[in-house]
Amino acid sequence: NKLEILYDFRGFAAFENFYNKRNYINFVLLFSLEFLAYIFSDKVQCVSENMKQELEKKFFFKKKIDIIPCLAHQSYKRIDSCPLKIRFVYVGGVAKWQMLDLILKISLQIQKQILCEFTFISNNPSVLENRIKDTGLLNFKILSGDNDFVQTILKEQDFGFLLRENLLFNRISSPIKFLEYTSNGVVPIMTQYVGDYSNDIEKYKLGIVFKGNMFKLIDDLKLVSSKIVEFRQRNYRYSSKLL
Repeated sequence: NKLEILYDFRGFAAFENFYNKRNYINFVLLFSLEFLAYIFSDKVQCVSENMKQELEKKFFFKKKIDIIPCLAHQSYKRIDSCPLKIRFVYVGGVAKWQMLDLILKISLQIQKQILCEFTFISNNPSVLENRIKDTGLLNFKILSGDNDFVQTILKEQDFGFLLRENLLFNRISSPIKFLEYTSNGVVPIMTQYVGDYSNDIEKYKLGIVFKGNMFKLIDDLKLVSSKIVEFRQRNYRYSSKLL
């Protein structure tokens, strides 16, 4: 029997490496290796429809590609309304592409308009604390823990930040954080550069897309928080289909 080769694109290594290293030699080498993998594999998988289209564009021809996004392991049905103090959460690190500075800028604006509290969950709590402590942000806590701990905390949150820059590797991505939010009843606040999810969030009315207008974001938050049970139910149905 012929041995078949399966190549699974979980990202576009050449472009991610170039963003971090700015090394043209590494870029050409990684791009060539990924090109060969694409050409000679019998089967190809990737994480999003956006990535499928980008692979076909960058490598000059189409072939059958199965789309298998990063998935959550369970979906939790919530029917609770927002409490008097609305709860915002960020799960992640402090890398530039995670846009922590913008998240903090948005958070400062939110606390002027909405009674709220913020939870930051990170594997780098001390670094995160140094970034936050002199910003003027109030009512926040910084936590760290394993995945089970994160899932427990998310079940007590209302809105979750997931901001990404307009970069190729973001537009083709499938961040597990999106489904971790939706599967725990947390309404995502996103930019429009988060893989296929940026289309889904508007198409299925799962959350809020932030396009730079801070005043509109505040209005959207007030509207969604008043209807958050509907959003939690839609998110539950959406994430349940992807388990």
